[in-house]
Amino acid sequence: MVSPGFADPGFQKEKLSEYSFNVTPWHDEVQPFAKKVAEEYQAKYKKPFIMNGAYPFDTILVIADALERAKSTDKDALRKALRETHLTQKTGIGKVIEFDEKGDNKGAGAGLMQIQQGKGKIVYPSYAATAKVVYPATPWKDRG
Repeated sequence: MVSPGFADPGFQKEKLSEYSFNVTPWHDEVQPFAKKVAEEYQAKYKKPFIMNGAYPFDTILVIADALERAKSTDKDALRKALRETHLTQKTGIGKVIEFDEKGDNKGAGAGLMQIQQGKGKIVYPSYAATAKVVYPATPWKDRG
């Protein structure tokens, strides 16, 4: 299932949510830069840095990087710089941010999240995993 509802801490705390899975374009909680950004966000806004924070943050990184390299706001220079983007320091799960000839991010990724102990944990891909998969899960009728 793919749904932004899984990112909601209220949903994650529901006992029947426990052990459920979701594929999500989550932030990378393992990579040091992303982890630091998430911690600073949590400290400032008193809420978790979820995909709704990671997407716009990475977008700003891409734009700032392209503007610096283009050294201009000229549309052709900026377009060229965007096409040459190669960002390794980012917040989202995935490889580098770089674009193909259609403008799609070739390094975009997503994580397989499982709700464990009332929190979303990335269980795959291994380079972004914060927990191991719990399987088989406790049957719903036995979850108290």
